[in-house]
Amino acid sequence: MSGPRLTHAAWPRLSAKGGRSAKTAFLLEFKLGPYRITSAEFVVMTLDFGLLTVSEQAVDTSSLSTDQALYLRSVPDHANLAASPIFKTMLVYEAYGYDRSWVVTEGGFDAYLASFSKTSRKGLKRRQKKLIERSGGRLDIRRYDHADQMATFHQNARVVSAKTFQEKLMNDGLPADPSFLDEIKAKASEHQCYGTILYLDEQPISFLYCERQGSGWLAIFGGFDPDYANLSPGTVHLLSELEASFDNPNATFFDFGPGPSDYKQFFSTHDVPCSDMLILDKTWRNRLAVETHKLLGMISEKGVQMATALRLKERIRQMIRGR
Repeated sequence: MSGPRLTHAAWPRLSAKGGRSAKTAFLLEFKLGPYRITSAEFVVMTLDFGLLTVSEQAVDTSSLSTDQALYLRSVPDHANLAASPIFKTMLVYEAYGYDRSWVVTEGGFDAYLASFSKTSRKGLKRRQKKLIERSGGRLDIRRYDHADQMATFHQNARVVSAKTFQEKLMNDGLPADPSFLDEIKAKASEHQCYGTILYLDEQPISFLYCERQGSGWLAIFGGFDPDYANLSPGTVHLLSELEASFDNPNATFFDFGPGPSDYKQFFSTHDVPCSDMLILDKTWRNRLAVETHKLLGMISEKGVQMATALRLKERIRQMIRGR
């Protein structure tokens, strides 16, 4: 059973990453566009195939368990999931479909920029120049990668995250709870994460939080202050981070993570069609939840198509982001 390829507005966040598994209380959220209606909770074993997908390794799903609920994240479409016994005994639902996108940070940053069209390169340079001039001649981007720095990063990044449409409409901002801060401090002490913040006049206007994933980095959270949207802080900040990744001999890729987005498609060098699969027992409750979620997704998708046809998509996006 397959659901529509949804926008980020319907996107769930899980804690398991990079091929690891975790028992998770998973919320399947029912939305019309960006607006949440309700949710259904399932206790699932989460299996994330993101690292295998980005590393372009084989994904074997033939031995998946058939006696528990599962949430399979970033299963590449070329994986032979249909050969797994779960299709015979379990309710299988493609909850989300998207292109998993990443940048292979080899060959040098100049060569990477040369892969863009002339128009795109000019646009990026123009945005970068505008913010540099506004910043007094240089970008003020500060990196936080030690345990004793993460409290400062978290505090200032939260200032930005609280203003983003991701947090206001989708509950997808940088977590504010102390347990998350404890978590990133522990990861930083093992050199498994870092954060960067772009400042303007000593005010944080864009942030990015990444975690180690195999031989590369995975972007987990990011956002910018919509009050400065005319300076394109998110684009300029990300471009600077990609340049730093190319200069890092210990990183071979920068992974944008699961979920669809125009900027991921724009900046990526590689992408693979993927799906997130929800595997449940064949009960009436589970069937009702799946069919309802599928129907709302189809309605939302039709609404996006209509808005695009009427040239309202960009106007609505600007209204949501407060531009």
